Amino acid sequence: LLCFYKTGSMLTKYGAAVKQKLEDDYVAGEGQRGAGQVLACSAIAVACAILRRVFVGTDGPLSLGVGELECLGNRLTLAFVAFFGCCAGDTYASELGILSK
Repeated sequence: LLCFYKTGSMLTKYGAAVKQKLEDDYVAGEGQRGAGQVLACSAIAVACAILRRVFVGTDGPLSLGVGELECLGNRLTLAFVAFFGCCAGDTYASELGILSK
């Protein structure tokens, strides 16, 4: 979560002068994302992490076991990682894509 927030914030500030010229509602140094939006959009990933902790227990590497809990733990872990991967891709594309105009 922190890595996603930090890199997204860095890309929001990258090319600020160009973005300000291209976007009417651009606010220098802030962009359109704040900590509240990042946390709200992260709710699904946080829910996956909490569910994994409640149902599976302690953190650990992905397990190749065939048990029901191992499978659930793997799925929740992968959902968590995939969620942030998807969000990061969307954020990076929107922050850098505007600069290609």
